[in-house]
Amino acid sequence: MAETASASFVTVDRAATGHRSHRYLRLSLAVAVLALFVGVGVQIARSGVWLPAISHYVYTPAGGVFVASLVAASLALIALAGRDLETVLLDVAAVFAPLIALVPTGISAAQLARITARDDIPLGPCSPNEDCVPLENMEAVYTGVITYTVVLACVVVLSLWIRRDTVRMLWRTRADAAVAGRAWALWSTFTAPAVAVLVAVVLNLAAFVPPISTGFPFNPWLGISVHFAATILFFGAFAAVPVINVIRYLAARRRGDTRIPTRYAVVYVLVPALIVIDLVVMVAIVKADAPGIGVLVCEAVALALFAAFWIAQTIQWWREDDPPHLLPPR
Repeated sequence: MAETASASFVTVDRAATGHRSHRYLRLSLAVAVLALFVGVGVQIARSGVWLPAISHYVYTPAGGVFVASLVAASLALIALAGRDLETVLLDVAAVFAPLIALVPTGISAAQLARITARDDIPLGPCSPNEDCVPLENMEAVYTGVITYTVVLACVVVLSLWIRRDTVRMLWRTRADAAVAGRAWALWSTFTAPAVAVLVAVVLNLAAFVPPISTGFPFNPWLGISVHFAATILFFGAFAAVPVINVIRYLAARRRGDTRIPTRYAVVYVLVPALIVIDLVVMVAIVKADAPGIGVLVCEAVALALFAAFWIAQTIQWWREDDPPHLLPPR
């Protein structure tokens, strides 16, 4: 009798192990974003120093949390293997996330002095607006670039090996354009690896091959810093995910599919619009070299918006045995 009573208080989760792992990976990405917010917030509260962008906090005691959060987010994004366009874009975002941490943004001498209480730290490569990277950080940057390249190469090889059956099928049917699903198989298999290879080549040219490497990480031929390029591409890939989701939602509504409750629909429609506006404002602030904490606010808003979308989607599909992003494409 006691055993029966005890059992009545137990909620049985009948989800398969893979489904549970997928849930927890989604939660871990939200936790990584939370850790970044908390780390930067604690640093601001303790020091009273507001810096122009979240990325500047890599030079503060919150730097370890900043790097760890981005690397953890990258691992979660890669592990969230799915079968739709959203997860392909998440893989692309995972390529850029570590670069934001490993190749820091420039910082002005005045801002660095506020952080370190020192005005004798030699500064190295500088951007056109004279925000620089401290020379003492550059060796860590070069080590990070090499490590990133080696690990990225291993991940690309491993991902293609895991999907070797698909690669063989694509090779055998290369002359048959009518094979069903061929275009999707090509896109889903090779997009993220191709982006990774391209990023690794450009990054190593920018870092190690003279005269192309002059001024790294503010190479004049790139037009923008390596850090800012990685940040924009990362947020762009992130922003595309809710945009795709709202397109899918609107198409489902036209088909009469009302499975998505209104409370989720509001999030799915509102978040993409706000993220796009936010990214446009952030780029405008950077291009105008406007003083203040505008970029910091835009970065925080973009992360918060994506976290809201991500959490809403995770809650919506929590108990579904076959969430749409895990189903084979039709």
